[in-house]
Amino acid sequence: MAATGTLDASNASVGKPLASGGAYIAFADTFDTTKLPTDATTALDASFQNAGYISEDGLTNSTDISSDSITAWGGTVVIQTDGTKTETFQLSFIESNLTTLQAIYGKGNVTQSASGEIIVRKNNTSQPNLVLVFEIGLTGNKVKRIVVPNAKLSSLDDVTYTDSDAIAYSGTYTALASSLIDGDTSREYIAEIVSGV
Repeated sequence: MAATGTLDASNASVGKPLASGGAYIAFADTFDTTKLPTDATTALDASFQNAGYISEDGLTNSTDISSDSITAWGGTVVIQTDGTKTETFQLSFIESNLTTLQAIYGKGNVTQSASGEIIVRKNNTSQPNLVLVFEIGLTGNKVKRIVVPNAKLSSLDDVTYTDSDAIAYSGTYTALASSLIDGDTSREYIAEIVSGV
């Protein structure tokens, strides 16, 4: 039987944020789970906050697979175990706003006064569990939405202050298994859209 499928350049794409934004954050402790997106195009609930501009490096979605080889007598590998998989999302926030700072340092550690002053406390309190949504415009008038119902900050790069680069809060979020999506760590939805992005 011959192989199936054909080459189709319309399925190749670059990824850019939508004009309205590319990253959205909600805090799991107050999130109404019935508002979790289940498609690529339905408007996000108001509980999601726009994370603002992301650096030109964009979003990196990594899957680390750790498995073991079982070797037979004589040195031949006969089984490769499934092992474990860890999914992460890395991005750099370049706006110092209430939402992004809370996503980095914790909701209880970042407050805003009536006058607009933001106060950031740095301490050893636990990182908050977040609901993350990423909106990506694809080539060919398509959109991809990545939904991460349970994410937690697992590493934070140095914050550097110079006169030549934007102040960036570069974090890596680990996606945890969620019963909201049948134990998956994330879901991706891809659809054509009526208007351009």
